[in-house]
Amino acid sequence: MNDHYVYSEVQVIEAIRRTVRYKQYNHRIKISGNILLMYIAGTAQIDAAINKCGISNDTVRGILVYDSNENINEFLEKGYIKPVDRFIPFDKPEEDFDIFSRMAYTDLLLSY
Repeated sequence: MNDHYVYSEVQVIEAIRRTVRYKQYNHRIKISGNILLMYIAGTAQIDAAINKCGISNDTVRGILVYDSNENINEFLEKGYIKPVDRFIPFDKPEEDFDIFSRMAYTDLLLSY
């Protein structure tokens, strides 16, 4: 995902947790990556989330979320990605209210 809307690792961890929970109890949206982007972007619209947080030709840095080391190793070996030093903080408490309010709003919209 594009790093422009990612404020902290805590935000990503919580978005992943909510994505897993959504997949356990709701099956309307099949692609986990879309759900994750929706939580990061704070919207229930897949297109809006992809446009806001997805990788594009203009993306300079991004964040890759993966579910197995096998997947990440393939990306690294083929040169699709290269690791860099941490460029987002672990937590950014001054942004928490806005971040988690948008995620809660997304939860509300996805429940209908």
